[in-house]
Amino acid sequence: MPRCPHLRAAIGALLVSHLAAQTTWVVPDGTDPDVYIAQASPGDTLQLSGEHPGFTLDRGLTVLGPADVRIYTPPFTDTAVHVVLPPGQRARFIGVRFIGFISSSGPGSGGDVHVDGDVSFEDCYWGTQYVSGVAVPASLTVSSGAVQVVRCTIYGSYQTVALNLTGGHCSIADSVLNGANFLSGWSFVPQPAVRQAGGTLVASHVTMLGGYGGSYFFGTLLTNDAAPGMEQVGGVAYLSDSELRGGDGRGFSLAKAGPALAGYGQCLHARTQLVDGVSSLGLTGPTTGDVSDPAMVGVSMTTPLRLAQPYAVVGTAGSSLGLFATIGTFDLAMTQGAPLVEPLYGTPGTHVVLTVATPAAGQQVATNGSVPNMPALVGATVWFQCLQLDGAAVRLSSVVGGTIL
Repeated sequence: MPRCPHLRAAIGALLVSHLAAQTTWVVPDGTDPDVYIAQASPGDTLQLSGEHPGFTLDRGLTVLGPADVRIYTPPFTDTAVHVVLPPGQRARFIGVRFIGFISSSGPGSGGDVHVDGDVSFEDCYWGTQYVSGVAVPASLTVSSGAVQVVRCTIYGSYQTVALNLTGGHCSIADSVLNGANFLSGWSFVPQPAVRQAGGTLVASHVTMLGGYGGSYFFGTLLTNDAAPGMEQVGGVAYLSDSELRGGDGRGFSLAKAGPALAGYGQCLHARTQLVDGVSSLGLTGPTTGDVSDPAMVGVSMTTPLRLAQPYAVVGTAGSSLGLFATIGTFDLAMTQGAPLVEPLYGTPGTHVVLTVATPAAGQQVATNGSVPNMPALVGATVWFQCLQLDGAAVRLSSVVGGTIL
């Protein structure tokens, strides 16, 4: 890997910028984060602990776990997390679990994490709270802004999806998205992992699983067919080195399986598996709307950034055979438009070039490093992206990395 003469200077500049006065607000177990958000200033940190109700985040704060945020509280009060940020501010969620709720008397509805603004989610989990042996997960809805999801797991809530993208830009890497499954005894329709009605999705090393179907008796036999891995009716998606899998038909084989993709022709993919679900009754419909784009670039970074610990960014080259590079940046300013096919992250002119190569198509290019053991770096962010020249165009991966802790 070539040494970068500007790397030490870049780290120095990062340290200087990170030394600005910031306040950490410790939110005790069981308390309402809204009270602390009202007192905090952009750049501050909310240190959550234990369990908390949902809240509205209207300024650029870091929300730090480990902690559970219950997006339902008995008796099924909708306490969804709403992130509505003004332009120029960015929020971060790190190590937070968003927990849904259901009891034996029935589930709630809604309860998503709603995003309108620039937000990153690192090592977060949208999961389940089991009550009387049943569970309802949570889900993520993105309406606007630039959103990054790295090393996360999202299980879609019943009647919704894992990721609902209606606008903005969403970059996802090293994550698992699972659409809501059939639930015996309830008339829930299985859902895809992703429903895209607008915006731009760039995903790398992401598994998207459609909810499985099933049958049950409620006076008569009722059947809910499985869902596709992804449903796309708007926007554009770029998927590299990922898996789209339709849900299987379960329940005595009376439910049809879902296709890998139900799209309209704007789901571009490279080195991605499209796998239809399985059922003896066949599929609800064929996979549609997928477009092969082998020049796409992939990236993966499966471990978070920690002081004095090694890290590895593994890029995957597209088919163009052009010059390939892995770059680093300390911010998430986004640049779009020709010659860039996918968005570039980081303020132009501030990137650090970490690796340069001319790889074969599909070849992996590793960039290995170690986070300096400098306590002043805690809370700073470092993001990585891979790019490759494709004639006059520039192909870019999703973004990986995150916050140093």
